[in-house]
Amino acid sequence: MGADRSLHVETDQDLEPLTVAKILKKVVEKEKINLIFTGKQSIDDDASQTGQMLAGLLEWGQATQACRVGFVGEDKVEVESEVDGGTDTVRCTLPMVVTTDLRLNEPRYASLPGIMKAKKKVVTKSKLEDWEVDGRQRLRIKRVEGKCCWWVIRGRGNADFRRTTAEEGWGKGGGRRWNDCEVKGVGCYMIAR
Repeated sequence: MGADRSLHVETDQDLEPLTVAKILKKVVEKEKINLIFTGKQSIDDDASQTGQMLAGLLEWGQATQACRVGFVGEDKVEVESEVDGGTDTVRCTLPMVVTTDLRLNEPRYASLPGIMKAKKKVVTKSKLEDWEVDGRQRLRIKRVEGKCCWWVIRGRGNADFRRTTAEEGWGKGGGRRWNDCEVKGVGCYMIAR
């Protein structure tokens, strides 16, 4: 999908957002990067914290939930985010961290020659211990209430799956269909599991 090389940190444990942010900080320092794009949130715990924590650890500016990013001059980046009433635009000086939203771009589908070239790209593997980051769990889930269901904010080819435990969400999910109503304030397409 366009990457020249990648870094794979191997671990057999679940990592919390702070641990991931600390690893990314070390990568940034090693690679001397000044603009970082992260996803808005992960699909495992839906925390939406890693990008913000990374910006805090680096003491850099940040823009979240970007739907449009553009350069304004040599060292300034303008980021537009969708908010409840429309859009919000911020301008920040590099270095900075940007968390992305679904509408930032449409994924490219790799061509067969591109897939063959990708097999030759460098994937550097390392262990969590190599980064000298404490990976122990600090958070514990004490209780989860309600039935678990999934929703898709934007379905079709570019789906953004998220998890909720709302009883209301489970009741309204009822199979695969567009759902006009709101579940905890989010208009969504439900898939009951």
